[in-house]
Amino acid sequence: MAKDLNERQKTFCQLVAKGEAAYRACILAGYSEKYAKNFSGELLEKYGNEIAELKEIAKEVIEEEFKYTVKESFDYLCNIQNMA
Repeated sequence: MAKDLNERQKTFCQLVAKGEAAYRACILAGYSEKYAKNFSGELLEKYGNEIAELKEIAKEVIEEEFKYTVKESFDYLCNIQNMA
């Protein structure tokens, strides 16, 4: 993520990357409702690259955790089969 973002901007990007609507993400990040109403779309466009980067990181983490869970489950089932 770009280093020049302030905390509200970072929080906005993180919330949108997690699936929050831009307007709500603005408010949750600390912007006023008036600001969110007028500028949430612009923030979405302005920080689109940062949001996409966060989404990709999240996707990779989820995929890795899922692989681990599947491997654990498979190993567990194999152990059960070996006991029978």
